[in-house]
Amino acid sequence: MKKIRKLPPLFKCNGCCKLLLLLLFWGLIFPASYAQDNKAAIKGIVQSEKGEVLQGVSVEIKNDSLNYKSAVVTDNNGSFSVQDLKAGTSYTLSFSYVGYEIHILKNYVLKPGESASVLINLKQSASDLSNVVVVGYGTQKKINVI
Repeated sequence: MKKIRKLPPLFKCNGCCKLLLLLLFWGLIFPASYAQDNKAAIKGIVQSEKGEVLQGVSVEIKNDSLNYKSAVVTDNNGSFSVQDLKAGTSYTLSFSYVGYEIHILKNYVLKPGESASVLINLKQSASDLSNVVVVGYGTQKKINVI
């Protein structure tokens, strides 16, 4: 009769081993829950220096190291939102609007799971647009238009 060889204690399955296998299985089946921890979002309101909300402001978010670039436009309330940004890396946010100076936030870092809020005040541009007339085939100075 053949003798049955016993397994060493390392291969015996007890309660801890079952729990470890369950956790490993759970991690393989639901990896999306871990990926969300590395995401962040940014939202905000853009207004003039007088406190008036600005509709239609171009908001550009860039990260050159990730080769990431996204752009949104503010809504009727002057608010914008960008989701699913990679956390822990620095972004450059650029805000531009006709008649206002460009506002740039450099090296803005978002923490994992963070939903950052910003309030941007755009300063009115000092350039005088009243002396420029837009015509169908180009632009000319107002003095040249009869």
